[in-house]
Amino acid sequence: MNYVFTGILINVLIEDLRMATAIVKRKEKVAKVVAWLVHGSTHVAKLIIQEGI
Repeated sequence: MNYVFTGILINVLIEDLRMATAIVKRKEKVAKVVAWLVHGSTHVAKLIIQEGI
């Protein structure tokens, strides 16, 4: 596994990304794996940045 995508391109809810982030924060990521957080809108992107997700 080289890439991990969290989220979907359309109608992703910030609550879903918060939940996924909480799970991931309890784990360690292997250095060679690239993790992407995919937002579905500009509004959600702004919330991700504001919350530091």
